[in-house]
Amino acid sequence: MSASERLPQRFDEVYDLFSDVLFGGFFRFARSMDLSPPQLGILMRLGHGRPLGVSGVGGELSVTSAAASQMIDKLVQLGLVARSEDEEDRRSKRIGLTAAGADTVDRFKASRREWAKGLAARMSEAEAEILLSAIDILLSKAGCPAAEGSAER
Repeated sequence: MSASERLPQRFDEVYDLFSDVLFGGFFRFARSMDLSPPQLGILMRLGHGRPLGVSGVGGELSVTSAAASQMIDKLVQLGLVARSEDEEDRRSKRIGLTAAGADTVDRFKASRREWAKGLAARMSEAEAEILLSAIDILLSKAGCPAAEGSAER
């Protein structure tokens, strides 16, 4: 069996590993912050830097605008997000992170990096370089914009 034929199976194994680590960590972190997973999902999407409206949040989470609005209301009450007028359409509201919301996103990302740091500590420098090269290839072939700005080694 060729490498390109074995690759989908290996991706399944990697996906299973990351699902356990990342999704489990996502749910634990949400619970520790007294947030629902969809609420943390909203914060993470807003943490990508692009402002969203209520309907955009609903679309991203595959929920109605009314349900998205309720989740956003709770995040506003917690001081994690703020609503503002859309400069282009005053009938619409834009949702953005507050400083506390950005801090929550940063803390979640830091918790994810802890797992990666532990994994990296168990690798030799040569293994880490091989993995970095493989990740660069994966991101590039998947069309990820981050691949173009990959970190210097």
